[in-house]
Amino acid sequence: MLKFTENFAFSYMPIYNYYSILAWTACIRFILHRTACPPNERKDASMSVTVKDCLDLPIFSSAMIAAGEAGLDRRVDSVTIAEVIVESEEEFKKVAKPNELTISAFATIAHDPGLQVLTVRRSVMNGGSGLVLFYVGFYLKVLSQELLDAANDLNYPIIVIPSELGIAYMDIVSAVMELISREKLQDKTAREAANDYVCAVLNSNKAQSDIIAKKLGINSDNLYGICIFSQTPGSQGNNSALSLSEQFSDMLKELGISNLSSVVKNRIVFLLFAGSKKQSTFSAFREEYKNFIAKITDSEVLIFSYLNKHKKSSFRNLYLDFCKAVDILPLIFPYRNDFDSYSVQFALNCTNIIENDQGFFDESSIYSLLQELSEEDLQTLSIYMLDSNMSAAMAAKLLYVHTNTITYRINKIKERLHLSFSDISEINSLGAALAVRRILQANKTK
Repeated sequence: MLKFTENFAFSYMPIYNYYSILAWTACIRFILHRTACPPNERKDASMSVTVKDCLDLPIFSSAMIAAGEAGLDRRVDSVTIAEVIVESEEEFKKVAKPNELTISAFATIAHDPGLQVLTVRRSVMNGGSGLVLFYVGFYLKVLSQELLDAANDLNYPIIVIPSELGIAYMDIVSAVMELISREKLQDKTAREAANDYVCAVLNSNKAQSDIIAKKLGINSDNLYGICIFSQTPGSQGNNSALSLSEQFSDMLKELGISNLSSVVKNRIVFLLFAGSKKQSTFSAFREEYKNFIAKITDSEVLIFSYLNKHKKSSFRNLYLDFCKAVDILPLIFPYRNDFDSYSVQFALNCTNIIENDQGFFDESSIYSLLQELSEEDLQTLSIYMLDSNMSAAMAAKLLYVHTNTITYRINKIKERLHLSFSDISEINSLGAALAVRRILQANKTK
Protein backbone atom coordinates (compact mmCIF):
# COMPACT_ATOMS: atom_id res chain seq x y z
CA MET A 1 0.00 0.00 0.00
CA LEU A 2 1.44 3.36 -1.06
CA LYS A 3 0.70 6.36 1.18
CA PHE A 4 1.37 10.03 0.45
CA THR A 5 1.68 12.47 3.31
CA GLU A 6 4.63 14.84 3.70
CA ASN A 7 6.11 14.33 0.25
CA PHE A 8 2.79 14.76 -1.50
CA ALA A 9 1.04 17.52 0.42
CA PHE A 10 -2.43 18.61 -0.61
CA SER A 11 -3.00 21.78 -2.57
CA TYR A 12 -6.58 22.87 -3.12
CA MET A 13 -8.43 21.69 -6.23
CA PRO A 14 -12.18 22.15 -6.58
CA ILE A 15 -14.10 19.08 -7.76
CA TYR A 16 -15.53 19.94 -11.18
CA ASN A 17 -19.16 19.20 -11.72
CA TYR A 18 -20.22 16.42 -14.08
CA TYR A 19 -20.96 18.64 -17.08
CA SER A 20 -17.75 20.66 -16.88
CA ILE A 21 -15.72 17.44 -16.81
CA LEU A 22 -17.53 16.15 -19.89
CA ALA A 23 -17.00 19.50 -21.62
CA TRP A 24 -13.26 19.53 -20.85
CA THR A 25 -12.85 15.93 -21.99
CA ALA A 26 -14.75 16.53 -25.23
CA CYS A 27 -12.74 19.69 -25.90
CA ILE A 28 -9.40 18.00 -25.30
CA ARG A 29 -10.33 15.02 -27.46
CA PHE A 30 -11.47 17.33 -30.26
CA ILE A 31 -8.18 19.22 -30.18
CA LEU A 32 -6.07 16.07 -29.95
CA HIS A 33 -8.00 14.38 -32.73
CA ARG A 34 -6.31 16.85 -35.06
CA THR A 35 -2.84 15.90 -33.87
CA ALA A 36 -3.06 12.26 -32.80
CA CYS A 37 -2.44 9.38 -35.19
CA PRO A 38 -5.60 7.55 -36.30
CA PRO A 39 -6.02 4.38 -34.15
CA ASN A 40 -5.78 2.08 -37.16
CA GLU A 41 -2.78 3.81 -38.74
CA ARG A 42 0.32 1.88 -37.90
CA LYS A 43 3.59 3.68 -37.23
CA ASP A 44 6.99 2.26 -36.56
CA ALA A 45 7.59 2.23 -32.81
CA SER A 46 10.66 4.44 -33.22
CA MET A 47 8.42 7.17 -34.70
CA SER A 48 5.73 7.03 -31.94
CA VAL A 49 5.38 8.95 -28.69
CA THR A 50 5.56 6.59 -25.73
CA VAL A 51 4.85 7.00 -22.02
CA LYS A 52 8.62 7.15 -21.48
CA ASP A 53 8.87 10.04 -23.95
CA CYS A 54 6.19 11.87 -21.98
CA LEU A 55 8.09 11.32 -18.73
CA ASP A 56 11.15 12.97 -20.30
CA LEU A 57 9.18 16.22 -20.56
CA PRO A 58 10.08 18.88 -17.94
CA ILE A 59 6.50 18.89 -16.63
CA PHE A 60 7.03 15.29 -15.43
CA SER A 61 10.44 15.91 -13.85
CA SER A 62 9.14 15.40 -10.30
CA ALA A 63 6.58 12.73 -11.15
CA MET A 64 6.82 9.29 -9.56
CA ILE A 65 6.23 5.99 -11.33
CA ALA A 66 4.09 4.17 -8.77
CA ALA A 67 3.60 0.97 -10.80
CA GLY A 68 3.74 -0.58 -14.28
CA GLU A 69 7.26 0.58 -15.11
CA ALA A 70 7.65 -2.30 -17.57
CA GLY A 71 4.96 -0.67 -19.73
CA LEU A 72 6.72 2.65 -20.36
CA ASP A 73 7.05 1.77 -24.04
CA ARG A 74 3.26 1.96 -24.47
CA ARG A 75 2.33 4.29 -27.28
CA VAL A 76 0.53 7.59 -26.62
CA ASP A 77 -1.63 9.11 -29.35
CA SER A 78 -3.97 11.24 -27.24
CA VAL A 79 -4.82 12.44 -23.72
CA THR A 80 -8.12 12.44 -21.86
CA ILE A 81 -9.39 13.67 -18.48
CA ALA A 82 -11.57 11.08 -16.76
CA GLU A 83 -13.15 11.99 -13.42
CA VAL A 84 -16.58 10.47 -13.96
CA ILE A 85 -15.65 6.75 -14.05
CA VAL A 86 -18.47 4.73 -15.59
CA GLU A 87 -19.18 1.35 -14.07
CA SER A 88 -20.83 -0.23 -17.13
CA GLU A 89 -18.49 -2.19 -19.41
CA GLU A 90 -20.46 -1.10 -22.47
CA GLU A 91 -20.33 2.59 -21.51
CA PHE A 92 -16.62 2.34 -20.76
CA LYS A 93 -15.92 1.00 -24.26
CA LYS A 94 -17.80 3.94 -25.78
CA VAL A 95 -15.53 6.53 -24.14
CA ALA A 96 -12.22 4.61 -24.05
CA LYS A 97 -9.75 5.17 -26.89
CA PRO A 98 -6.69 3.10 -27.84
CA ASN A 99 -3.27 4.59 -27.11
CA GLU A 100 -4.81 7.17 -24.79
CA LEU A 101 -3.11 8.55 -21.67
CA THR A 102 -5.68 9.12 -18.92
CA ILE A 103 -5.50 11.94 -16.37
CA SER A 104 -7.57 11.55 -13.21
CA ALA A 105 -7.70 11.96 -9.45
CA PHE A 106 -10.03 8.96 -9.11
CA ALA A 107 -12.18 11.40 -7.13
CA THR A 108 -15.47 9.60 -7.76
CA ILE A 109 -14.09 6.12 -6.99
CA ALA A 110 -11.54 7.04 -4.32
CA HIS A 111 -13.24 4.78 -1.77
CA ASP A 112 -13.68 1.79 -4.10
CA PRO A 113 -10.34 -0.04 -4.67
CA GLY A 114 -12.16 -2.78 -6.57
CA LEU A 115 -13.51 -0.34 -9.14
CA GLN A 116 -10.09 1.31 -9.39
CA VAL A 117 -8.53 -2.05 -10.32
CA LEU A 118 -11.39 -2.77 -12.73
CA THR A 119 -10.89 0.62 -14.38
CA VAL A 120 -7.20 -0.13 -14.95
CA ARG A 121 -8.00 -3.55 -16.38
CA ARG A 122 -10.63 -2.09 -18.72
CA SER A 123 -8.20 0.59 -19.87
CA VAL A 124 -5.62 -2.09 -20.73
CA MET A 125 -8.23 -4.15 -22.59
CA ASN A 126 -9.10 -1.10 -24.69
CA GLY A 127 -5.47 -0.29 -25.49
CA GLY A 128 -4.96 2.48 -22.90
CA SER A 129 -1.46 3.92 -22.51
CA GLY A 130 -1.33 4.64 -18.80
CA LEU A 131 -2.72 6.66 -15.91
CA VAL A 132 -1.54 10.03 -14.55
CA LEU A 133 -2.89 10.48 -11.03
CA PHE A 134 -3.36 13.90 -9.41
CA TYR A 135 -4.04 14.87 -5.79
CA VAL A 136 -3.05 11.58 -4.22
CA GLY A 137 -3.38 12.00 -0.46
CA PHE A 138 -6.53 14.08 -0.75
CA TYR A 139 -9.24 12.38 -2.82
CA LEU A 140 -7.39 9.10 -3.13
CA LYS A 141 -5.77 8.74 0.27
CA VAL A 142 -3.52 5.82 -0.65
CA LEU A 143 -2.74 3.62 -3.67
CA SER A 144 -3.95 0.19 -2.63
CA GLN A 145 -1.66 -2.79 -3.02
CA GLU A 146 -4.32 -4.41 -5.23
CA LEU A 147 -4.13 -1.46 -7.63
CA LEU A 148 -0.33 -1.49 -7.70
CA ASP A 149 -0.21 -5.27 -8.22
CA ALA A 150 -2.72 -5.08 -11.08
CA ALA A 151 -0.78 -2.28 -12.82
CA ASN A 152 2.50 -4.20 -12.44
CA ASP A 153 0.96 -7.44 -13.72
CA LEU A 154 -0.52 -5.63 -16.73
CA ASN A 155 2.55 -3.44 -17.39
CA TYR A 156 0.25 -0.43 -17.14
CA PRO A 157 2.11 2.69 -15.93
CA ILE A 158 0.62 4.65 -13.04
CA ILE A 159 2.32 8.02 -12.68
CA VAL A 160 1.75 10.23 -9.65
CA ILE A 161 2.04 14.02 -9.90
CA PRO A 162 3.14 15.72 -6.64
CA SER A 163 0.39 18.08 -5.49
CA GLU A 164 2.66 20.72 -3.97
CA LEU A 165 4.04 21.69 -7.38
CA GLY A 166 0.78 23.33 -8.41
CA ILE A 167 0.67 21.51 -11.75
CA ALA A 168 -2.79 21.54 -13.35
CA TYR A 169 -4.43 18.98 -15.61
CA MET A 170 -4.14 21.28 -18.61
CA ASP A 171 -0.38 21.71 -18.05
CA ILE A 172 0.04 17.97 -18.65
CA VAL A 173 -2.40 17.98 -21.55
CA SER A 174 -0.65 20.91 -23.27
CA ALA A 175 2.85 19.44 -22.86
CA VAL A 176 1.88 15.98 -24.13
CA MET A 177 -0.21 17.41 -26.95
CA GLU A 178 2.71 19.54 -28.12
CA LEU A 179 5.00 16.49 -28.06
CA ILE A 180 2.51 14.44 -30.11
CA SER A 181 2.09 17.28 -32.62
CA ARG A 182 5.85 17.72 -33.00
CA GLU A 183 6.43 13.98 -33.40
CA LYS A 184 3.63 13.67 -35.94
CA LEU A 185 5.08 16.53 -37.97
CA GLN A 186 8.53 14.91 -37.95
CA ASP A 187 7.02 11.54 -38.82
CA LYS A 188 5.02 13.04 -41.66
CA THR A 189 8.13 14.73 -43.05
CA ALA A 190 10.11 11.48 -42.83
CA ARG A 191 7.32 9.48 -44.48
CA GLU A 192 7.01 11.98 -47.30
CA ALA A 193 10.77 11.83 -47.88
CA ALA A 194 10.66 8.01 -47.86
CA ASN A 195 7.78 8.05 -50.36
CA ASP A 196 9.69 10.46 -52.60
CA TYR A 197 12.82 8.31 -52.42
CA VAL A 198 11.00 5.09 -53.31
CA CYS A 199 9.28 6.81 -56.24
CA ALA A 200 12.59 8.27 -57.43
CA VAL A 201 14.22 4.83 -57.37
CA LEU A 202 11.29 3.22 -59.20
CA ASN A 203 11.52 5.98 -61.82
CA SER A 204 15.30 5.46 -62.16
CA ASN A 205 15.79 9.13 -61.25
CA LYS A 206 19.25 8.88 -59.73
CA ALA A 207 19.75 12.63 -59.32
CA GLN A 208 16.57 13.01 -57.29
CA SER A 209 17.12 9.83 -55.27
CA ASP A 210 20.64 11.00 -54.34
CA ILE A 211 19.31 14.36 -53.12
CA ILE A 212 16.62 12.71 -50.99
CA ALA A 213 19.05 10.09 -49.72
CA LYS A 214 21.28 12.85 -48.43
CA LYS A 215 18.34 14.37 -46.52
CA LEU A 216 17.48 10.96 -45.06
CA GLY A 217 21.09 10.21 -44.19
CA ILE A 218 21.27 7.03 -46.27
CA ASN A 219 23.64 5.83 -48.97
CA SER A 220 22.01 4.76 -52.24
CA ASP A 221 25.06 2.61 -52.99
CA ASN A 222 23.89 0.33 -50.16
CA LEU A 223 20.53 -0.30 -51.83
CA TYR A 224 20.48 -4.06 -51.98
CA GLY A 225 17.00 -5.41 -52.58
CA ILE A 226 13.30 -4.84 -53.13
CA CYS A 227 10.16 -6.51 -51.78
CA ILE A 228 6.64 -5.81 -53.01
CA PHE A 229 3.36 -6.77 -51.34
CA SER A 230 0.25 -6.86 -53.52
CA GLN A 231 -3.29 -8.18 -53.38
CA THR A 232 -4.28 -10.70 -56.03
CA PRO A 233 -6.42 -9.29 -58.85
CA GLY A 234 -10.09 -9.11 -57.91
CA SER A 235 -9.53 -9.35 -54.14
CA GLN A 236 -11.23 -6.80 -51.94
CA GLY A 237 -9.04 -4.01 -50.51
CA ASN A 238 -5.45 -4.41 -49.45
CA ASN A 239 -5.85 -5.18 -45.74
CA SER A 240 -4.19 -8.58 -46.00
CA ALA A 241 -1.19 -7.20 -47.85
CA LEU A 242 -0.95 -4.33 -45.36
CA SER A 243 -1.10 -6.66 -42.37
CA LEU A 244 1.60 -8.94 -43.79
CA SER A 245 3.78 -5.97 -44.74
CA GLU A 246 3.63 -4.80 -41.10
CA GLN A 247 4.81 -8.24 -39.96
CA PHE A 248 7.53 -8.10 -42.60
CA SER A 249 8.61 -4.67 -41.33
CA ASP A 250 8.86 -6.07 -37.80
CA MET A 251 11.00 -8.92 -39.12
CA LEU A 252 13.39 -6.48 -40.83
CA LYS A 253 13.64 -4.49 -37.63
CA GLU A 254 14.54 -7.59 -35.61
CA LEU A 255 17.21 -8.47 -38.17
CA GLY A 256 18.60 -4.94 -38.10
CA ILE A 257 18.02 -4.40 -41.82
CA SER A 258 17.52 -0.76 -42.80
CA ASN A 259 14.61 -0.16 -45.15
CA LEU A 260 12.31 2.45 -46.61
CA SER A 261 8.74 1.66 -47.59
CA SER A 262 5.95 3.33 -49.48
CA VAL A 263 2.55 2.56 -50.99
CA VAL A 264 2.77 2.79 -54.78
CA LYS A 265 -0.47 2.23 -56.71
CA ASN A 266 -1.97 0.08 -53.92
CA ARG A 267 1.21 -1.98 -53.66
CA ILE A 268 3.51 -1.76 -50.65
CA VAL A 269 7.13 -1.43 -51.75
CA PHE A 270 10.13 -2.01 -49.46
CA LEU A 271 13.67 -1.01 -50.43
CA LEU A 272 16.31 -2.85 -48.41
CA PHE A 273 19.76 -1.50 -47.58
CA ALA A 274 22.86 -3.51 -46.78
CA GLY A 275 25.17 -2.54 -43.93
CA SER A 276 28.77 -3.50 -43.26
CA LYS A 277 27.80 -7.11 -42.47
CA LYS A 278 25.94 -7.61 -45.73
CA GLN A 279 26.71 -11.31 -46.18
CA SER A 280 25.66 -12.49 -42.71
CA THR A 281 22.70 -10.11 -42.48
CA PHE A 282 21.09 -11.25 -45.69
CA SER A 283 21.85 -14.90 -45.04
CA ALA A 284 19.79 -14.49 -41.88
CA PHE A 285 17.16 -12.62 -43.90
CA ARG A 286 16.77 -15.49 -46.39
CA GLU A 287 16.23 -17.95 -43.56
CA GLU A 288 13.70 -15.76 -41.77
CA TYR A 289 12.00 -14.91 -45.05
CA LYS A 290 11.41 -18.64 -45.74
CA ASN A 291 9.80 -19.00 -42.32
CA PHE A 292 7.75 -15.86 -42.91
CA ILE A 293 6.41 -17.15 -46.25
CA ALA A 294 5.70 -20.62 -44.82
CA LYS A 295 3.34 -19.12 -42.23
CA ILE A 296 1.19 -17.27 -44.79
CA THR A 297 -2.28 -18.76 -45.17
CA ASP A 298 -3.90 -15.92 -47.13
CA SER A 299 -4.07 -16.84 -50.81
CA GLU A 300 -4.96 -13.28 -51.84
CA VAL A 301 -1.50 -11.82 -51.23
CA LEU A 302 1.41 -11.87 -53.68
CA ILE A 303 4.93 -11.05 -52.52
CA PHE A 304 7.86 -10.33 -54.81
CA SER A 305 11.41 -10.27 -53.50
CA TYR A 306 14.77 -9.63 -55.08
CA LEU A 307 18.18 -9.38 -53.44
CA ASN A 308 20.97 -7.87 -55.49
CA LYS A 309 23.80 -10.38 -55.09
CA HIS A 310 26.31 -9.63 -57.82
CA LYS A 311 25.17 -6.86 -60.12
CA LYS A 312 23.10 -3.74 -60.03
CA SER A 313 19.65 -4.33 -61.47
CA SER A 314 17.11 -1.73 -62.42
CA PHE A 315 14.59 -1.65 -59.59
CA ARG A 316 12.29 0.18 -61.97
CA ASN A 317 12.31 -2.77 -64.39
CA LEU A 318 11.83 -5.26 -61.56
CA TYR A 319 8.84 -3.32 -60.30
CA LEU A 320 7.27 -2.84 -63.74
CA ASP A 321 7.78 -6.51 -64.68
CA PHE A 322 6.09 -7.62 -61.47
CA CYS A 323 3.16 -5.27 -62.17
CA LYS A 324 2.82 -6.73 -65.67
CA ALA A 325 2.91 -10.30 -64.35
CA VAL A 326 0.70 -9.83 -61.28
CA ASP A 327 -2.45 -10.99 -63.12
CA ILE A 328 -0.77 -14.11 -64.52
CA LEU A 329 1.26 -15.32 -61.54
CA PRO A 330 -1.71 -16.67 -59.53
CA LEU A 331 -2.95 -18.54 -62.60
CA ILE A 332 0.37 -20.29 -63.15
CA PHE A 333 1.25 -20.78 -59.47
CA PRO A 334 -2.02 -21.12 -57.51
CA TYR A 335 -0.24 -22.61 -54.48
CA ARG A 336 2.38 -19.89 -54.10
CA ASN A 337 2.48 -16.48 -52.42
CA ASP A 338 6.11 -15.53 -53.04
CA PHE A 339 7.82 -14.86 -56.35
CA ASP A 340 11.28 -13.90 -57.57
CA SER A 341 12.56 -12.35 -60.79
CA TYR A 342 12.80 -15.78 -62.46
CA SER A 343 9.15 -16.66 -61.85
CA VAL A 344 8.10 -13.17 -63.02
CA GLN A 345 10.06 -13.52 -66.26
CA PHE A 346 8.65 -17.02 -66.72
CA ALA A 347 5.10 -15.63 -66.43
CA LEU A 348 5.85 -12.84 -68.91
CA ASN A 349 7.37 -15.37 -71.34
CA CYS A 350 4.21 -17.48 -71.13
CA THR A 351 2.09 -14.42 -71.90
CA ASN A 352 4.30 -13.68 -74.88
CA ILE A 353 3.93 -17.28 -76.12
CA ILE A 354 0.14 -17.04 -76.03
CA GLU A 355 0.11 -13.70 -77.83
CA ASN A 356 2.88 -14.17 -80.40
CA ASP A 357 4.12 -17.77 -80.77
CA GLN A 358 1.63 -19.84 -82.74
CA GLY A 359 4.31 -22.44 -83.44
CA PHE A 360 4.25 -23.34 -79.76
CA PHE A 361 0.88 -25.02 -80.33
CA ASP A 362 1.89 -27.10 -83.40
CA GLU A 363 0.98 -30.78 -83.43
CA SER A 364 4.64 -31.77 -83.04
CA SER A 365 5.15 -29.58 -79.96
CA ILE A 366 5.28 -30.66 -76.32
CA TYR A 367 2.09 -28.69 -75.75
CA SER A 368 0.18 -30.94 -78.13
CA LEU A 369 1.56 -34.05 -76.38
CA LEU A 370 -0.25 -33.02 -73.19
CA GLN A 371 -3.54 -33.88 -74.87
CA GLU A 372 -2.60 -37.56 -74.59
CA LEU A 373 -2.71 -37.38 -70.78
CA SER A 374 -5.72 -37.89 -68.53
CA GLU A 375 -6.93 -35.05 -66.29
CA GLU A 376 -5.45 -36.82 -63.27
CA ASP A 377 -2.05 -37.13 -64.97
CA LEU A 378 -2.18 -33.49 -66.12
CA GLN A 379 -2.96 -32.32 -62.59
CA THR A 380 -0.17 -34.46 -61.15
CA LEU A 381 2.36 -33.30 -63.72
CA SER A 382 1.39 -29.63 -63.34
CA ILE A 383 1.72 -29.69 -59.56
CA TYR A 384 4.95 -31.69 -59.78
CA MET A 385 6.55 -29.29 -62.29
CA LEU A 386 5.11 -25.87 -61.38
CA ASP A 387 4.22 -26.04 -57.70
CA SER A 388 6.66 -28.53 -56.19
CA ASN A 389 9.97 -27.82 -57.91
CA MET A 390 9.91 -31.42 -59.19
CA SER A 391 9.73 -32.81 -55.66
CA ALA A 392 7.56 -35.92 -55.33
CA ALA A 393 7.22 -35.33 -51.57
CA MET A 394 5.93 -31.78 -52.03
CA ALA A 395 3.55 -32.83 -54.79
CA ALA A 396 2.23 -35.66 -52.64
CA LYS A 397 1.48 -33.18 -49.85
CA LEU A 398 -0.48 -30.91 -52.19
CA LEU A 399 -2.44 -33.78 -53.71
CA TYR A 400 -2.97 -35.61 -50.39
CA VAL A 401 -1.51 -38.87 -51.69
CA HIS A 402 1.54 -41.00 -50.87
CA THR A 403 4.93 -40.02 -52.31
CA ASN A 404 5.17 -43.39 -54.03
CA THR A 405 1.92 -42.60 -55.86
CA ILE A 406 3.46 -39.44 -57.32
CA THR A 407 6.63 -41.27 -58.31
CA TYR A 408 4.60 -43.97 -60.02
CA ARG A 409 2.45 -41.47 -61.93
CA ILE A 410 5.44 -39.38 -63.06
CA ASN A 411 7.27 -42.47 -64.36
CA LYS A 412 4.19 -43.50 -66.34
CA ILE A 413 3.90 -39.98 -67.77
CA LYS A 414 7.55 -40.06 -68.85
CA GLU A 415 6.92 -43.28 -70.74
CA ARG A 416 3.73 -41.92 -72.31
CA LEU A 417 5.36 -38.70 -73.52
CA HIS A 418 8.77 -40.23 -74.27
CA LEU A 419 10.48 -37.62 -72.09
CA SER A 420 13.42 -38.14 -69.74
CA PHE A 421 13.08 -35.02 -67.56
CA SER A 422 16.87 -34.78 -67.60
CA ASP A 423 17.36 -32.20 -70.36
CA ILE A 424 17.07 -28.56 -69.23
CA SER A 425 15.51 -27.30 -72.45
CA GLU A 426 13.02 -30.17 -72.33
CA ILE A 427 12.09 -29.31 -68.74
CA ASN A 428 11.70 -25.62 -69.62
CA SER A 429 9.48 -26.40 -72.61
CA LEU A 430 7.30 -28.77 -70.58
CA GLY A 431 6.99 -26.25 -67.75
CA ALA A 432 5.99 -23.51 -70.19
CA ALA A 433 3.43 -25.81 -71.85
CA LEU A 434 1.85 -26.64 -68.50
CA ALA A 435 1.83 -22.98 -67.46
CA VAL A 436 0.27 -21.84 -70.74
CA ARG A 437 -2.39 -24.52 -70.36
CA ARG A 438 -3.25 -23.24 -66.87
CA ILE A 439 -3.55 -19.66 -68.16
CA LEU A 440 -5.79 -20.65 -71.07
CA GLN A 441 -7.99 -22.82 -68.86
CA ALA A 442 -8.36 -20.00 -66.30
CA ASN A 443 -9.29 -17.53 -69.05
CA LYS A 444 -11.96 -19.93 -70.35
CA THR A 445 -13.70 -20.02 -66.99
CA LYS A 446 -13.83 -16.23 -66.63
